[in-house]
This record gives sequence, C-alpha cells and structure tokens, in this order.
Amino acid sequence: MKLLTSPESNQIKVLAATDAWLHRNLNPAKILNIKEQARADRFVVETARTQFAFARAFLRTALGHALNIPAEDVTFGTGPHGKPFLAGQPSQSGLQFNLSHCSGLTLFAATLDSSVGVDVEQPDRSIDRHRFAQRFFHRLELERLSGLSPKEHRDVFFRIWTQKEAWLKALGVGLDLPLSSFAVTGEQGEAAALTCWDSDASAAEKWRLHSLELQGYPVTICSESNTWSLETELLL
Repeated sequence: MKLLTSPESNQIKVLAATDAWLHRNLNPAKILNIKEQARADRFVVETARTQFAFARAFLRTALGHALNIPAEDVTFGTGPHGKPFLAGQPSQSGLQFNLSHCSGLTLFAATLDSSVGVDVEQPDRSIDRHRFAQRFFHRLELERLSGLSPKEHRDVFFRIWTQKEAWLKALGVGLDLPLSSFAVTGEQGEAAALTCWDSDASAAEKWRLHSLELQGYPVTICSESNTWSLETELLL
C-alpha cells in the first residue's frame, strides 16, 4: 500500500496515523538505522521509547513512499535548531516535511519548496492551563482566553498552543524563540493565523495557518505560502 505521492505545487499533504495503525503496519527494528535505534534506547521510559521509534519509522516510511525509495535509504541532515531535512540525492526533490506526535496520534506533513510545520497535542493531558498561559502566552492570547467557559478555554488554549508550535516548527527555531514574543488567533480552520511578532511586523502576511481536529486531537498546519491547499488522510 502506497501511503502518499509527492505533493503538487502549493499543496500540503498530511498523514495522521493512530497508534493502532502504526503498531499493525510498521516494524521500527527493520526501518530505523543504528543511530536512530540507539537514540530510541536512550529513552528511560518505555512509552517514550516506543513512541519515538514508531514515529521515526512512520517518518521514514512516508518519505520513502513520497520519494519512491526504500524507507531505510532516506537520509537526513539537521538544521541549527534540530529540525531534520532531507540530505543527499533526495534533497533535490524539493520535498519539505515535518512530524508531530503525542500519545495516540502521529502526524506527518509534506509540501514542495516551502517550509512546513505541524503540531498535535493531547487535549486530555494533565496541565494547569491558566498558569501555563500566564507564563508563556502573548497578551493578546490571554485576552482571547479571558471569560471563556471551561470547555471553551480548553479548546482555544490547545488551538493557541498548536498554532504557536506549528509556526515555530515551520520557522525551524524550536523553542529558542520566546512563546510570548508573538501571538496567534486561536481560531479554528482558516481563521487560524499569526497576528503579530515583536521582531517582524510583516510576519503575519508571510505565513498561513490552518487548525482542525483529527480523532478529537487539536492539530495545526503552518506554511510560508498563502495559497496552499490541504489534503489530509487518517490511518486507523
């Protein structure tokens, strides 16, 4: 079964795989290279070790299908902030990608010649949302959360979180950029957007975000082009 073909111009393809699908269809021991297996083994907690191994195997498998090469032949480089990219011959394809995973769901996003970021979070995780927001969110985001019912607060909080993470991952800077230095809308669908960034007043015009729910998980995709279409597939 071919998971996906390479995206067309101005298209983002997203694969979302449940843990059940990953465990039925992938064998990390046959897909990961020695360094990746060693990295997985360094996780002390078994659930984290298993989650990393299957997510990395999924990444390799999805890229292999898009590039029409064996998963084990996919080669990676790493950016200055740790974001992986295609290296060697596969890099000439122009394929850009990103991966995000949490307990229950793993997401892979791919596009051509444009940076892309994706984030998924587990909405029932134990976290003090109010304290987290006060510490890390922008003033405009705190105003957006003010006065909401508990359910609305949870939904908007996680949309804000996934939007911020997806944009940072598209930028390729990780958490080296303070979360409170920029703001997002926290809205659903195409109303998701970057509203401001202290370091670049024009940044909001350069990026597009899209927020949705997959299997009850909040998800955001971000890319630097404003004209892309989105194609999602859920692997159960």
